[in-house]
Amino acid sequence: MKKKVFIIGASGMIGEALHKIYSRKEYDIVGGDKEVLENDCMFVDITERDSVRRLISQVKPDIVTLTAALSHVDYCEEFPQESEKVNVDGVQNVLDAIDKEKVSIVYFSSDYIFDGLNGPYAEIDEPNPLCVYGRHKLIAEKLVQNALKNYLIIRTTWVYGPEARGKNFVLSLVTRLKNKERIKVPFDQIGSPTYSENLAEVVEELVQKGKTGIYNVAGPVLVDRYSFAREICRVFGLPENMLLPVTTQELRQKAKRPLKAGLKVHKVMKEMETPLIGYEAGLRFTRKSYV
Repeated sequence: MKKKVFIIGASGMIGEALHKIYSRKEYDIVGGDKEVLENDCMFVDITERDSVRRLISQVKPDIVTLTAALSHVDYCEEFPQESEKVNVDGVQNVLDAIDKEKVSIVYFSSDYIFDGLNGPYAEIDEPNPLCVYGRHKLIAEKLVQNALKNYLIIRTTWVYGPEARGKNFVLSLVTRLKNKERIKVPFDQIGSPTYSENLAEVVEELVQKGKTGIYNVAGPVLVDRYSFAREICRVFGLPENMLLPVTTQELRQKAKRPLKAGLKVHKVMKEMETPLIGYEAGLRFTRKSYV
């Protein structure tokens, strides 16, 4: 009998990638999102407690994959109550709605739970978030851990790839450069660019093998954001001279960023057969789907 997977956040980039990868396997897939971009995607707002309970009761999933989040870091900093409502209370609403003895959770977290002083970070490293978004993701992680034993927490970062809304760093940069904008890009932020479909492939394997606990799933190569932007220009054939290298401080962003961040992926690479790909290959795959 096929396992039923309910992807909450199915219209987002990670949700789209998961739906695509799960569709190749033996699963019964149901998508839900607040922004319904596909006809077979159900409307779900995780901040509406009673609605979430009714919907999960209707779907009767074996696995709930929770990618839905308010992920605009500066917006979360400016409106912390809204961030808490989505990123903390919304997660709690989902946890309250499931049968904890029968349903497993796959929850997506971030390297923003770390302070970026000594990255990249392993699963066992001590979190110390600098901003509202990071604090709320860490609280949500703990809610998941305290609610049930059969959980899978996926920490990832700098995710890019095909996306209907085109909001991720890569596609946004491409669009702005094609519009001949000059773009300030920080050279002092270091992270692990992660191709969305590769992320989804690894997560599906983790689920298929019944893995539980915390796993870092990210690109295996660290890079600073400016160098990453230059590689985007090379792959997409766009002018690098439109990029302006700056410090993070010069950007005057509302939320503090972890500068030396990124994630160590030794654990998942040791246990999984699916290889993690570097950002050069991931960008080439993204370009093929973009044009």
